[in-house]
Order: sequence, then structure tokens, then C-alpha cells
Amino acid sequence: MRNLILTLISSFAFSFCVNAQLLNALPRHAYWGASFTQVQTPVAGVSISATVPSGFAETIDLKKGDIITKVNGVEIKTRSRYYEVFYSTKYIKGGTEMTLDVIRSGKALTKKGLIPARPLESFKGIVTEYRSIKSPSGYNVQVIVTRPENTRGKIPGIFFVRWMSCDPIEKPVSRKHGAARMLEDFILKSGYAVIRVEKPGFGDSEGPCCYDADFNEELAAHREAYKVFRSLDYIDPEKIIVFGHSNGAAYAPLVAGEHKPAAYVVSGGWTKTWYEHMLEYSRRDLQLSDVGPAEVTRRMKLISEFYTDYLIHKKLPGDILRQKPQLKEAWSDEPDHQWDLPAAYVQQLQDLNISEAWSKVKSPTYVFYGEYDAAMVEDDHKSIAGLVIKNGGQATYEFVPKMDHSLFWFENQHDALTDFYGKGLYKDELAQKLINWMKTIVE
Repeated sequence: MRNLILTLISSFAFSFCVNAQLLNALPRHAYWGASFTQVQTPVAGVSISATVPSGFAETIDLKKGDIITKVNGVEIKTRSRYYEVFYSTKYIKGGTEMTLDVIRSGKALTKKGLIPARPLESFKGIVTEYRSIKSPSGYNVQVIVTRPENTRGKIPGIFFVRWMSCDPIEKPVSRKHGAARMLEDFILKSGYAVIRVEKPGFGDSEGPCCYDADFNEELAAHREAYKVFRSLDYIDPEKIIVFGHSNGAAYAPLVAGEHKPAAYVVSGGWTKTWYEHMLEYSRRDLQLSDVGPAEVTRRMKLISEFYTDYLIHKKLPGDILRQKPQLKEAWSDEPDHQWDLPAAYVQQLQDLNISEAWSKVKSPTYVFYGEYDAAMVEDDHKSIAGLVIKNGGQATYEFVPKMDHSLFWFENQHDALTDFYGKGLYKDELAQKLINWMKTIVE
């Protein structure tokens, strides 16, 4: 009996060690050298929106307006297939021989070529490792870990908790949005290690397609990556800063769990129920669209009824509209997805108690909020700081004039709305201020 118990203990310890380690890099996904828009007419496929000079699309003579209907025989008829073929390794990996069925001005064409892998990140003076971790569901998820060259001993680390949408966590090949620029500043200027976690089924990650992966899958992958990050031989586990942006700013404490970080830095998050958040977001969106007060009230009555069924009673949007067609003005997305995420994703956000999670935080916390953030509200950011202080911790709150949700600066709210993730100005002085604050905490 004693031997059996020792065996079970040994097996558990081995299992824990196997899970809590950095694994090898995954096969690299393809780099198309183009941007796409999915279409259903006149045929189902993806339309070329733009091409990169000398990129793969250009080298095989793809042009703006061409519609790709099949990739190596795989038809691009659904949104899931679109993500699986163009933004993951499920069907296409870098170095794959490609045969594309293309429609150009109504004429069927065939284009062939060897598609390259997406280029790897490279920063001067920085060691960049493309690795993976094992998700609790059993598949491998891509992580990118950076650290200064010639690292000696254990150093502080920054763990990034990502945004909601199916966008790559890697350094963008084209123009970077503000959050990516801030991450780059942290990588280059902090002197710390930084880890980023890709979504399941996106980029090099295995798992369910990002389009169909729910929030719980994403949270589980982040939790495992956080455990692995703490165990790295060059990381001081007592000096980890969790940086959460957008949705990640809300659920950052759920990632750390019982392994409390040295500090949190968050922006663009929320603290109320997701139902309350969506009502606030919807009202603000209507007001920013110059809808009159009476019309705002009329539409909000429809929206509140719709979101009650959707988020509280867990019904699919398509089912709600079939039962209550009078609510059609309250919904402009897909029957079972919202923002290219499954309905289950946002319904699981509704199940969270974000205020409870932040009320247990004592780690020093820096909360900042942009004046032109149209996605989130200032009150939630003040609430995070207030909850930490109430729990006996230290918190700093900063209101940043003219900054939007993506951490770009604009001259006015209108430009921030129309050029979202576009032509704004990035100011690295905010990143430097945050780095200086981190250093006061961990050094």
C-alpha cells in the first residue's frame, strides 16, 4: 500500500512537472503577404483587399479584388474555414506547396506557388524564443518569450494578458497598433523577460479554431502559461508584473490565481457584469453616433431585452430573433457568433465575477484609462483601483487625455472612432512611465 501511495505521488509530481514547462516551437503558419475580406457573393471565398510588395500573393500574381475560393482543394465557405486556412496551421503551414482556385472578373484561374512561413520577430539585443505550452485540454498553445541578451541570474518578468479579438499576439508585419507598440517598448526598454500567449487555434497554436474557441479555453491556456513562466530558470517568480490590456485587463487576477504577482498594470478593462457592460457600451455607441435621446431610449429597451435573453438566459442570437423578430434592431452580428467569437465566449464572460477577483488583489496596481476609449468606461478603471485599495493594497489611477482603447492618441473623439487601430499617434513616454513604476516595485 505504501509503495502504491508513493507511486501515485511520484506520478502526480511527474505530471505536474511535464505540464509546467516550456515546450518546443510549433510548426509555423503561412505568410500570405496580403489582407483579405471574406465574401459570399458572387461566390464564396476571400477577396484580396491589398497585397504586400514582393509578398507571396504578389509573386504568384494575385491582385486586389481576386477571390480565392479554394486552397489546396479546401473550400472557403465558412468563417471557421476562413480562419483555419488563413490564420492558423490547421490546413496550411509555412513551406506548403499551394494551389489556389481564383475568380478574377468572373473568370476562373489557378495560381500555384510555395508559400513562406510568417517571419519571426527579431529585436536587437533581445533573445526571442518561439515555444509552446500544453493546454489543460491537451493541445499545444504558442507562446513567445523575450529577454535581454546575456541575462545573468533571475530577472523580473512581464506576463501579458491579451485582448479578446482573433488578432495575432506577434509583432505585426504591417503597422502596429498602440498596444503592440507598448509591448515592444516593454521588451526593449524594461530589461525584463516578457511572455505573450497566442489564442487557441490561431497562429501556430493548436486547438479549436479561434473563431470557435470559448473564453474558458483561452483562460486555461493563460493560466498554464503563467505557471510555466514562473518556473523558468531565469525568472524571479516573486518579481512578475501582469500587464492586462482590453479584456485581459479585466480577468488578469484570474490568470495569476493563488500565485500573486508583484504588481498589475491594466488598461481598457471592465469590472461589472458583462451584461451591464454591454448595455453601457451600446448606449455610448448610440450617443457617439449622434442618435437623439428619444431614439437612444427606444433602442436601449430593445437592446436590454435582447441581452437579457442572450447573456442571462444563454440563448443564441439567431434563436432569440426567431422567437422575437421585433428585436432585430438590437443585433447586427451572426446567429451564433459575436465579433468573430462564439456566443459561448461572451456568455462565459457573463458568468465571471470580475469585481470579486479584483477585491482579493493586494499587489500594487497601476490602472490607466484613455479619454477616447469607446470600448470601455472610466468608472470600471476607477473601480479596479478602489477595490485594490479597499483590500489594503496600493493602486495608482491615471486618466490619459486623448488616448483611445488601442493606446493611440487622437486630436478628437471622432478621429479616434473612424481611425480605430489606424492613424493615431503612439507616445512612448507612457510606456517609460510604466516601466519606471515597475522598477520601483520590483527593484
